[in-house]
Amino acid sequence: MKTSATDRPRPITAQDGFTLIELLVTLTLAGLLLALVPALSGQGGDRARLNAGARSVVAALALARSDAVMRNADSAFVLDLEQRRFGVVGAALAGSARAESTLAGSALDGALDPGLAVTMTAGAAASAARGLIRFHPNGGSDGGDVTLRNPAGAVTLRVDWLTGAVSVRPHTGDGRGA
Repeated sequence: MKTSATDRPRPITAQDGFTLIELLVTLTLAGLLLALVPALSGQGGDRARLNAGARSVVAALALARSDAVMRNADSAFVLDLEQRRFGVVGAALAGSARAESTLAGSALDGALDPGLAVTMTAGAAASAARGLIRFHPNGGSDGGDVTLRNPAGAVTLRVDWLTGAVSVRPHTGDGRGA
């Protein structure tokens, strides 16, 4: 088999490679990009913590609704604002005395990020320090809102009283819901 002259490797000449100026420009650009990464990662971290907190609370709300439908008995999502914990209480919460005794001994398994400011508006309040959203066996609920806020923004989780569905509403820069 014959090879042509174009199949041979070409010799290395003085013009191959990068010039010193090209290397300096590339290193300067890489240095600038590396300097920007820490500044940008702070807000990205806040946004990630806000989204993670919202996902955790939405999952607990969905679990409370599913628990009520599955057991055919009231179930509740409880948010302890002082201890910054939340969870699902599955005991039948028919009377307020029973609800208070159930909540007093409940161990809430979810924890809120310390950087999140949390507010809750609900029809039923267990106490000044604890918020409560009840879910009923038909899938409905008492309704309510949970708002999570940090430097990256805010998110309101709204529980519909009729269907028990949870909607997530990110806030715009002017403080109103989107």
